[in-house]
Amino acid sequence: MKLKELICKIVMILCLVGLFEVGINTKVYAAEEKIVNFTSFGTWVEYKGDEKIIYKVVPKNSGVYNVALDCGFGPDPSYYSSYGILYNSDKKYIGTIVDRNDVDEAGNEFYLSKGKTYYIVLERSNYAGRTGIEGFGGEIKISYLKDVKLEEYTDVTVEVQGYDISNGHCRFEGISYDPKKHVLELNNYTGEGDISISSPYDFEVDEKDDPNFLNFTIKITGNNTIGIYPGLDSIFNICGHGNFNVIGDGTVNCKFNLKDTWRNKFIDGHGCNIIFDGPTIITDKINSALIVTCDTYNMIGKFTFKSGSIIINNFVNCNEFLLSAFEAGTMDMSGGFIRINYVVNGSLEPEKTHGMFCITGEMNVTGGNIIITGDAKTIPKVKVLDSFAKMNEKTKNAILIGARIKIQDVKMKLEKYSYKFDGNAKTPKVIVNGLEEGKDYIVSYVDNVNVGVAKVIVKGRGHFWGSKTFRFKISGEENIKVGDTETYDGIHGLKLGSTFTDGKLIYKVTKEGTLDGKTVGKVTVIGLKKKTLKKVAVKASVNYGGVKYRVTAIGKKAFKKGKKLKSIVIGKNVAKIGKRAFDGCNKLKRIKIKSKKIKKFVKGTFKGLKKICVIKVPKAKKKVYAKKIKKAGFKGKVK
Repeated sequence: MKLKELICKIVMILCLVGLFEVGINTKVYAAEEKIVNFTSFGTWVEYKGDEKIIYKVVPKNSGVYNVALDCGFGPDPSYYSSYGILYNSDKKYIGTIVDRNDVDEAGNEFYLSKGKTYYIVLERSNYAGRTGIEGFGGEIKISYLKDVKLEEYTDVTVEVQGYDISNGHCRFEGISYDPKKHVLELNNYTGEGDISISSPYDFEVDEKDDPNFLNFTIKITGNNTIGIYPGLDSIFNICGHGNFNVIGDGTVNCKFNLKDTWRNKFIDGHGCNIIFDGPTIITDKINSALIVTCDTYNMIGKFTFKSGSIIINNFVNCNEFLLSAFEAGTMDMSGGFIRINYVVNGSLEPEKTHGMFCITGEMNVTGGNIIITGDAKTIPKVKVLDSFAKMNEKTKNAILIGARIKIQDVKMKLEKYSYKFDGNAKTPKVIVNGLEEGKDYIVSYVDNVNVGVAKVIVKGRGHFWGSKTFRFKISGEENIKVGDTETYDGIHGLKLGSTFTDGKLIYKVTKEGTLDGKTVGKVTVIGLKKKTLKKVAVKASVNYGGVKYRVTAIGKKAFKKGKKLKSIVIGKNVAKIGKRAFDGCNKLKRIKIKSKKIKKFVKGTFKGLKKICVIKVPKAKKKVYAKKIKKAGFKGKVK
């Protein structure tokens, strides 16, 4: 019996005895993943797995569907063995599905289009892991509820302190709303919050299914100071689903009164997606989640952090509890800065300490900084994630947490890496979001006046220790700039193709070099800076901006119109001389070639030179060079 047939028979036997469960219409795509075609709409379907199960869902009708999970276990109904995430056919996030006990036994509602493909990914919750349960399981039910017309879901209601401004008329100075573009702007607003935004959706919908999908914008400009309206617990209250983009280059200083309530929030979402891109949010003190995308226990919605800063100077405990600073279904961070400093009064019990990020699904950090600080007693007790969330190794490594953190690990850069010499000290600003100069670090400058390479030294203070050094260059007045010649990143010299001069010759970079000298660059002589020169010496190497470059070639027509040139010395590293390099050098009498690396002299190299010109070559290369030079058309003597 062939091996392939034997394996097939073994699999068939395992399936018959129930040891190898693949489910109905299952396709095994990988060793640990299987895709199941979900066909049993309207009935509870049992599922069981180790880490992940993927259902492929193709609705027979368009409309709103209820997707419910029954996977709770243990004495606490909020503990569940698994959770789900709904994706479209492009594997783009639509929404999160949690145990029905978290949503009053109702399940989560989604709009699905007839005939389109969706995927529900069920994964094992870390709740199950921490209680010692192996694998995960439960029941899932997908039920058709009603048909709706998405084009009718367009009305957005915006209120400020109970006043409806949906028509664009706002009585509050510093707040404006454009109902056509769905843009709410805060520009130098000072006052109390209570800003309510109601989405037209009471269900979640894929952007691909609705051409009028709600993309609401909260624009922050200027310097805003906002407090909590008496009796409320959030500055922004968002009801319903949709994308809510928080953009702008402004700042919001949140003023929370912890005596009135223990749930102070900047944004309280209810199943929405929040995209943070640009502004700075600062709060001096808070004891609960600053940004929430979900309902009380229904951990849905996505938090995307692209750029900007969120700074919590003092995150304090709420009585005996240490709560989360962010709550969402899933989270992606690609840039920006989040900093939280923990200040805890009294003792903390592990079971009453929540993670800084309360995330149902996975948290992915591909860029930006997350820094968590606190005193030496508190930091060991602080958790980054709640126990049911997931975080890959790359994300773990991107988060800096400690009573003291190495300043070298914090992402920062210089405002500028290149200056022109003018006799004054150059002090480029260090750009590092979220850290305060003088409090978290100090900056000093070395050799920052004269031409050459200067240093910027950033030294940590307070919660930060160690130092980080940057380099920038100061160019002399004699240097020229042709094209993008001043590009510099603090490590390399000029970019490939850049040009510069030493005052006599013009060079083009053919290989980049580095400031540390580990990589020596290469350049080609491409022209004369001064046409009145009588003598020219092509050196073996030149230095520019602290980087060493070997001169390896003479370019085409490099010495053209050097009408007063009488002698030229070609350095030992030159391996190539371009065609008509000496064109127009009518008075040239002597060329000395030090290089032994030239393998070929192309025809026309010496065109334009008179017979009185003499070329002197290395003795070891005289016979070989003389033959090649004559073949290239030179009519004078070769010594």
